[in-house]
This record gives sequence, C-alpha cells and structure tokens, in this order.
Amino acid sequence: MSGAASDPRDDIAAKISLKNCRIRSKPHYVFVCGGKVDVTSTANLSVRNMMMNSTAAQEGVEFVLAESYKDWFDGYDDLAEFENDIAGLASVVAVILESPGSLAELGLFYANEHIRTKLFAVLNRGFYIESSFIKHGILAPLETLDQRFVLPLDLNPDNADLIELREVEEIVHEVTSYLDTLPDSEAFTIDNHGHVLLLIFQIIHLFLALTFNEILTFLEKSGVTLSEKRLKAGLYILERFGLVGMEKRASQKFYFAKSNAPTRVEIRAQKGAPVIDLSAAKIKISQHYRKQSASTRREKNRVYVIENFVISGEGG
Repeated sequence: MSGAASDPRDDIAAKISLKNCRIRSKPHYVFVCGGKVDVTSTANLSVRNMMMNSTAAQEGVEFVLAESYKDWFDGYDDLAEFENDIAGLASVVAVILESPGSLAELGLFYANEHIRTKLFAVLNRGFYIESSFIKHGILAPLETLDQRFVLPLDLNPDNADLIELREVEEIVHEVTSYLDTLPDSEAFTIDNHGHVLLLIFQIIHLFLALTFNEILTFLEKSGVTLSEKRLKAGLYILERFGLVGMEKRASQKFYFAKSNAPTRVEIRAQKGAPVIDLSAAKIKISQHYRKQSASTRREKNRVYVIENFVISGEGG
C-alpha cells in the first residue's frame, strides 16, 4: 500500500475492538430450503414454492433461495459450505421437510451451533407425531431451544395442490413474527462466520474501495485472519446478496459498497481509545486517496471507482 506510514486506514483498523463491535440485525434475510421451486411459476410445485409466492409484500425481509445462485461454484468448492454461509448471513433459516435433500439440510444446519439458534423446521403434522430419529434427535432439541422453531402443519409433501394457502401463510406469519422479537443488534462473535462476512462488508464500506489483498490486510489488523480461499468465497456471497460490488479498472479490481448501504456492523474502538467517528474517518480516507492519486496510478483508479460506483451508485 502506497504511503503506508501515513495511511489513515492503518490507524483506524488498529483501533477496532471486535469484542466491542455490534452486529445489526436489519434488514433481515430468511434462507428457505425445501422442495422444488420455480418463482416464475404460479403452480403449486412444493410448499416452498407456495411460500415464496406468498412473501413478496414482506417489508424489510428478503427471502433467499440457494437456487438463485447457480454459479455458487465460482466462489465455493463445496455446496454445504456455500449453504452454511448463506445461513450465516440469515436471521432465520427455514427448512421445509418435503424432500430427501431438505432432511440432509436440516441435519447440516442443526450441527452448526450458530445456525441452530435460528433454525425453523416446517413439517407435516403426521411426521411430527411419529416417533423417529428426526423427531427425537433434532426436532425435540429444537423445541427445547424455542417452541417456535418447530412448526407442524397440515402439509402434504406428496401433493402440494392439496395444501391450503392458509397453511403456507401460517409459516410466513410465524417467521416474520419471530423476526419482530429479535433485538436490534448482538455482540460480534469472531467464530461466527456470518458475523465475519458482515465485518468484511463493513470494512469495505468504511474504506470506500479496497483491493482483495487490502481487505485481507485490514481484516488482520482488526483481528480477523482469513485464508484467500475463504475471503474469495465471502466476497462472492456478499456480491450476490447485493452488499458488495466489484469493478475492474484497467488491471486492478476494487471491491466497494454503496455509500447509502445500511450499516451492518457498529464498529467500536478499544476501551480507552478515542471513539471512531466513522463519518470523519471516511472524509480523511477519501482525502488520502485523492492526495495519493496525484502520484500513483492505482490510487487514481481507486478514486475513479469511488466517484463512479460508490458515490453515484452505478454499481447496482
């Protein structure tokens, strides 16, 4: 990094105290798993398809499908890791038990202690009253965590046409009602990868536009060490969620967030250190880039990206 000795970003990153940072819960993402889905179809392909067709008017909540990211292999080697990262960013993971794959997903997410505490299992009432490994091994412990996490309803996974819309609306109501009870923020946890993903976004947002290696560097300065592979995957999912954009200017790639993007991590300083004034920090960083752009091609390209994609908002 040019001008590293006087680079204001170094000082800001060093002042960040992860244990004092807070993760903001809004806007909410709900990751929905289950049967076959085609959001362009009005046919009752599955309970999940019916649910997605019933969620368009939910303000402040985005319902997410893994199928929306058919190029997931561009960022991930493993589908389970990809789904875990989506789930990590979500406020709720709703698994509708209507296919063999959804049973596997329920087990995968239940095994992750950070996802388990926001995991909803939706199932046919008949399955719920049967004695089974799923009932005693996953559903009962989920209900112990929170009764709202297990939703038995009149759902026929073999014939979605027989399912009444009120049953699907009940799923949406239960999930959104739960979201309304969540606190506005929670403490940052370094071993929660969803929190780390949001920190990546927030550091990019604070520093306006960063290269891949700069992101690695400033994460490390703030106390998070990631492999290049994990950062590549993280940037993929952040781009697909619309939190981060990438613009290549000549031979250089810069990652950026829109200037009006909502804050997802409340960045706080170490105890005893001055409070980090984020608005003042952005002004100082912007001035630094402009000063450096007079003598370095990279900074000139960075300023171009900031002016044309961060401030103007073209990079949607």
